[in-house]
Amino acid sequence: MELQILAGDTVDGIKGAPNIGQTGALNLVREFGSAKDAIQAAKDDSERLLSMTRGKIMAKGLVEFEPKLEITRQLVTLKTDLAVPTNTRV
Repeated sequence: MELQILAGDTVDGIKGAPNIGQTGALNLVREFGSAKDAIQAAKDDSERLLSMTRGKIMAKGLVEFEPKLEITRQLVTLKTDLAVPTNTRV
């Protein structure tokens, strides 16, 4: 889910963080564990982030993305607690 939050989902029309694609999102999640922690690293000018390939560009995108983090998290979360009628025919 964290990868999808950062990189977005073009199939569902969900935009991720600016300047962060699949590879960048993967590297950020590997390094920081979550989108929230990656954003905090960007806000703190973390040397771990800034030393990554495209680190400065990703840091700018992460800070810009912060206000959209929670809504994006909600959009990419799959619901598993929905009631499905048993008499529905397809």
